Amino acid sequence: MVKKAVSIIFVFLMLAVLCVPVFASVGEHRYLFDYADKLSDDEENTVSQMLDSAAEERNVELYIVTKSENPDFSAREYLSQFASGITSTASGGVIYAVFDYDSNTFAVVPTGNAEGVYDSSLLEDMISDFFSSGEIYNSCMTLASYIAADDPSGGINSIAVYDSKEKNDGKNDGTVYSQNSEHSEKTSVLKKELIVIAVALIGAVIVCLILKKQMNTAVKNDSASEYMKPGSLKITSSAEMFIRSETDKTPRSKQNED
Repeated sequence: MVKKAVSIIFVFLMLAVLCVPVFASVGEHRYLFDYADKLSDDEENTVSQMLDSAAEERNVELYIVTKSENPDFSAREYLSQFASGITSTASGGVIYAVFDYDSNTFAVVPTGNAEGVYDSSLLEDMISDFFSSGEIYNSCMTLASYIAADDPSGGINSIAVYDSKEKNDGKNDGTVYSQNSEHSEKTSVLKKELIVIAVALIGAVIVCLILKKQMNTAVKNDSASEYMKPGSLKITSSAEMFIRSETDKTPRSKQNED
């Protein structure tokens, strides 16, 4: 019984390990391209998580690109070339944002179904002050949190608020004060964990049932030859030998002797 329990646990853990990379790959799609190297590693991770949340929760893909050392193309020209290499199946459409540090300009352009929902001028207005003051992190997070918001029609008031007052070196501590975005990220992670556990449990049950069915094929036989594999042993001669004998004696009654 103990061996069976250990086997079930082992199979469950193995299936969970195999499933984790599959679900982890869901968030590996790249939406942030910091070619101008304006974001730290921590800031890139935070922005990427918010972009993943927007794609998953709102089914809208927001691509953010920082551009430098390429003065031959304006922000919109560069955006057009970049968009031509993107293939998207998002039902909510795609939004492209390019921050051009060659000319200190930027452009935000909704495409597809996003064009009828998000206004390009509104998106650009909400990040204009951040970009002008060199706060690229706040620019990216403002766009991403607005797209990920439950009610994008709510305008600037529905987006997350970031602490930029203590920003002295162009960086941000990544503190988010929006309950909606935090709740969405936690819910997304919880859903993935539950799916992994459910798949692993179902797989473990199936494997155990298969093993149990295989173990039920044994049948008791009276002859020892039934347990031998055919052709595994060749008997040339046989004889019965007794290493001991037993004799049962019953004393006769004395009346019979008389």
